[in-house]
Amino acid sequence: MTVSPDAPAFILEAIDEHLLNPCLATRFRTADLAKLRSVLAIDDDDDPSLERVYLLSPNETLALCGAFDLKFDSGSREVFLFKDCFRWSRSPYLFHTGYELPLLLDGRKKLAFFTFDSNDDSSFDSRLKARFDHYVEAGLLHAEEDLHLPPNSHGRPVGKIYYTAKGEEWRIPAIKLIEHTSGVAGGWNEVFERLEGTLMGYEDWQNNWWLEQNALGDSVVYGLSFRCAVTKAGLDWVIHSGNRALPPVEGPTLTIQASHALGDEAMKLAFREDPDTEAFIQFNLLGRHLMRVCDLRTAGPFQIPATMVSDINRKLTRQIHIVARR
Repeated sequence: MTVSPDAPAFILEAIDEHLLNPCLATRFRTADLAKLRSVLAIDDDDDPSLERVYLLSPNETLALCGAFDLKFDSGSREVFLFKDCFRWSRSPYLFHTGYELPLLLDGRKKLAFFTFDSNDDSSFDSRLKARFDHYVEAGLLHAEEDLHLPPNSHGRPVGKIYYTAKGEEWRIPAIKLIEHTSGVAGGWNEVFERLEGTLMGYEDWQNNWWLEQNALGDSVVYGLSFRCAVTKAGLDWVIHSGNRALPPVEGPTLTIQASHALGDEAMKLAFREDPDTEAFIQFNLLGRHLMRVCDLRTAGPFQIPATMVSDINRKLTRQIHIVARR
């Protein structure tokens, strides 16, 4: 039976028992979520859209493959099922997430770090930590733990654990310096993200691709993404600033809108209706800087006081992009 290309896509991922990284995967689509929930005995009300990640037993994997006619020989390996978000499906290189250990051992990655909280099962997995520590004891990796005891922790530490290949230990104090500096500077931004990627061992072209992908929408890297119209004089201002500043505002407020709500058709309509609109620009900002003047639970449009523009310019997390011109 033909499955609609608009049907939700899911990924089955088998885990290598030695390095605990994905080693086998397949992708399938189905619009029959009721059937999928039935095979895995998932309650309808518990996860109606199947957004969670599920760890499958070998029997559950066999049942799923049989129900959806999938060829996936995972043997006795652990298998995870999760919905494909599509966002990174066409990556031109292998991300480190989930592959930290094999990439470090292979020399393709220089630095890995994990959040550790002995009170939180979702933090750095103790079994994965044991595998990393095995290679530390074997002399292939270097580890440093930056842990502390918060109040009322009952002796259970939290913090970060860092790993590098031997000879790359200098990267740990470097990443700590970047983390400290970003906090003092007012928050994470494009520059800090590139520095972090470089310390991890990514090449310039890989960092470029990653940063551009994150720029397409709201992300933890850039904060929230907004768009606004500018006149010809305003566009010239942006360009002459090196795409680093919003132009001065003529009038009491600047009208902005969430980028996802101001698409191509809306911008084309604005060009037709307002002859003074020369271009639309996109900028990124941490949401907390606008919370007192915007209800960020909506997409806008928002009226930003003109007096805030200079402060916003100091807190932009990336270069301003010109997304449409007359």
